[in-house]
Amino acid sequence: MAQFVSLGILEPLSVNSKATDFNAQFSAIERFKSSPANWSMAEAEAPSEEQANIAQRALIAMIMAGIPAPKLMLLDGGTIGAYWRRNKLYASIDFDQDGDFPWTVANEDSLRSGVWVQSHPFPQELRAAACA
Repeated sequence: MAQFVSLGILEPLSVNSKATDFNAQFSAIERFKSSPANWSMAEAEAPSEEQANIAQRALIAMIMAGIPAPKLMLLDGGTIGAYWRRNKLYASIDFDQDGDFPWTVANEDSLRSGVWVQSHPFPQELRAAACA
């Protein structure tokens, strides 16, 4: 059984792990690079190779942190983002090229936001929303 180190703790990585849940997200990044969906009235830009790499590294960090797989979105400027929607809760994060990843969690009575930098732990409020 293969293993990896996450936050100093040795954890098993198996075929049934959360890593396999992220296959669709890595495939979506490749689709975004080749032909971005024009979902708005503005013309959507394809993400650069650098942007795709940043998003992929962020997803890998999320796998290692035990975060459930999000759905991905492509913003007009070529930035890749991710979101989780559960009942009346919506959480999103944008994988900006500067390495600061702004996030927002909204439910029917509150709105919280912050910035995740990969050198820090995954934000607890965003984790709670993603795992809800």
